[in-house]
Amino acid sequence: AGLTHLIAQTEGNIIDVKVGRDDGYTNTLLFQLGVRNRIHLARVIKRLRRHPSVSRIERFMVNN
Repeated sequence: AGLTHLIAQTEGNIIDVKVGRDDGYTNTLLFQLGVRNRIHLARVIKRLRRHPSVSRIERFMVNN
């Protein structure tokens, strides 16, 4: 399953996606997600960390 599918399975709402190319071997995907609370966010992150293509996850707070 792709990353977006995993986010959808955990009922996360993808608000925005940005893709950047780091080098010839890796890409950076920046997802802005809508979640119910921090426990819900932790479940989404835990699920994404299990995916074999994910090497690192960082959490940023977006101020609206």
